[in-house]
Amino acid sequence: SGDLTLGLNRYEQRYFGRSWSVDALHDNGAMSKYATTTAISESPVTAGTIAVGTDDGLVQVTSNGGERWARTTALPGMPPLSFVYDVEMSVHDGRTIFVAADAHKIGDFTPFAFVSTDLGRTWKSIAGDLPRGSLVWTIQQDHGRPELLFAGTESGLFWSPNGGTNWHKLNKGMPTIPVRDIQLQRRDNDLAVATFGRGVYILDDYAPLRAIASGMSADVGTLLPVRDAWWFIPMQVGQAKGRPEIGSDDFTTDNPATGALLTYYVREIPKTAQEARRADETALRERNADTPFPGYDRLRAEALESGPQLFVVITDAQGQRVRTLSAPSAAGLHRISWDMRGPPPFPVDLNPPAFRPPWAGVPDGPLVAPGRYTATLVLTSASGTRTLGAPQSFEVKPVPSLRGSTDFVAVAAFQARVAELMRRLTAVDEELGVVRAGLRHARASVTSAPRADAALFAKIDSVEVAVATLARRLGGDPARQRLDQSNEISLFGRAYVAMQFGHRQTPTATQVREAGLAESELTVLERDLRALLDGDVAHLQNALAAAGAPWSMGRGIRTP
Repeated sequence: SGDLTLGLNRYEQRYFGRSWSVDALHDNGAMSKYATTTAISESPVTAGTIAVGTDDGLVQVTSNGGERWARTTALPGMPPLSFVYDVEMSVHDGRTIFVAADAHKIGDFTPFAFVSTDLGRTWKSIAGDLPRGSLVWTIQQDHGRPELLFAGTESGLFWSPNGGTNWHKLNKGMPTIPVRDIQLQRRDNDLAVATFGRGVYILDDYAPLRAIASGMSADVGTLLPVRDAWWFIPMQVGQAKGRPEIGSDDFTTDNPATGALLTYYVREIPKTAQEARRADETALRERNADTPFPGYDRLRAEALESGPQLFVVITDAQGQRVRTLSAPSAAGLHRISWDMRGPPPFPVDLNPPAFRPPWAGVPDGPLVAPGRYTATLVLTSASGTRTLGAPQSFEVKPVPSLRGSTDFVAVAAFQARVAELMRRLTAVDEELGVVRAGLRHARASVTSAPRADAALFAKIDSVEVAVATLARRLGGDPARQRLDQSNEISLFGRAYVAMQFGHRQTPTATQVREAGLAESELTVLERDLRALLDGDVAHLQNALAAAGAPWSMGRGIRTP
């Protein structure tokens, strides 16, 4: 091309009513140089159709690869000599151009964004309801839905579901910061933005915004389309968060959560009985009316109500439930992730530690097999349980890093088998812990029993020995463990040999054998524990009660 600008000399421009000496004070670092082409975009639909923008307010277009250029009509409402920051040819139509421009250097803080569907012969503003001061630096059009637009502005990132008529800010995790560039990763539908603060932010899988832009209807709520998930084991770094080896001020953000990203929208959450009563009372107060006493029955019912809860239920191709995930129970747009695992088989910890070392981690469940899965959004409240919106199906796909002979279904089936084994083992361990705690209380309460005799201490000793014998079969010999001496293999030892939740390999013959041995030995141990609970433990409980001892041991200890 030749010069596509107005060809102006900035030192000849007039301000404060005159042009000034070249030696006068000029802010050369910030003022536009003029005669500069600032943006360029070639149509991905029609080769050779190219648009450029300039720092003196022009948009020029060629349809033949630069042999001939034509100046478009002026951008409506934009002051002369404004800075054209971005031009973008549509990814859907070879004649559509998007333009972002700025005139803040002359004191105009209006956001300027335009579209032309005829290669610049006519223009339409698409700034819509962008807030004043949100100077537009860049525009991108979604490759899946033409009406879905993204705008990088001086005050953050915005998206429009309707071609620029209305704009909504994306600010979950995004600060109010100038967004100078946007790129849409088309394979995975990720949105990446670069900011003036030298930061890069990524919104993983923005495709649910397409469903919103299509005018989805939701009575109360709905689950949005789910991207296929990759089946793999993420690397676990053996150190605390951050990178202390290269300095304490280094920052690296977290990777996205592994698994399937589940995005849902809820218009409103049903009120609890207490919330409904208080809303009615507020209305009465505003009318200066008396507030009636609700009655004790209603107050008791309010105290017992757990409140509405949202869940995402995951089922496999056969319709079998594999996981139920708790989800934030609040109105709005939310996202959770499923790690492609079943529930952890370990006891629930209601008081987790504030800090977990990286090698400890959070208890995992068994991996599911690759295949087709379905997610369903479910709401439970005082009025019952209901499904919100339509279920969404997606694929769990293995990363191509395993040998082709790996039987994924067999891997997942064995992990599920070992998970059930571990659930039973930990249940027995918890039962033994309950009995141990009861024995400690029993020993302390004997002296407070008015009709107790010394034989009660012997009965407590006898039960303690029986419990310790079962615990030794379950977890090994504590005497050897204290001396760091080799131990006989225990039930937990066999189970840990078999447990392979941390990889996707086919189980070895040793793992299969150890799982089988643990299952058969555990069946015997469960039977022996049941006999102890129904026999010696029950007799001890009755003896304590007959002696008039204060409550100490839990009567009716649950069966494993």
